Amino acid sequence: MSPRPTILVPTDFSEAAAGALNEAIVLGRLTSGGLILLHVVSLTPHLPGHAMVLAPGARDARPATDVARNQARFKLKKLAERVQPLSGQLPEIRVEFGSPEELICTLAEEAACAFIVLGSPASGPGPGDLGSVAARVLRRAPCPVMLVRRPGHPALLSAATASLF
Repeated sequence: MSPRPTILVPTDFSEAAAGALNEAIVLGRLTSGGLILLHVVSLTPHLPGHAMVLAPGARDARPATDVARNQARFKLKKLAERVQPLSGQLPEIRVEFGSPEELICTLAEEAACAFIVLGSPASGPGPGDLGSVAARVLRRAPCPVMLVRRPGHPALLSAATASLF
């Protein structure tokens, strides 16, 4: 018996990411695949790793990375709980820090993902109209990528994914 395929679903909690998650649930049910929900926090000059923040209601300042990680985990857990009845299983959740496209591709390779299902906020028909993260993931991904346009736009499959069906 072959192992269940794993489907990586990066999310920034946007409307486009919600559309991608819906498509990933369908794909997971069709393939009996497990889902990994991933949120990547970008460390920028505006959020350096050593920054301290005072969260509402907190007594002491905490590292910004801890606050960001806890907020993302909370959102991902809520999302996973809503997905479980639809997919038949509780998705794995991951929070990482760094470059979204690099971490998406690295995790897809490390977890031997069969697919990446990624939301793209762009609405144009051509490859130049993709979001920047989506375009870079498409170029570097170690597995087929399904790009889901914002709601109201049809899902786009990469040529590699389309050839599997």
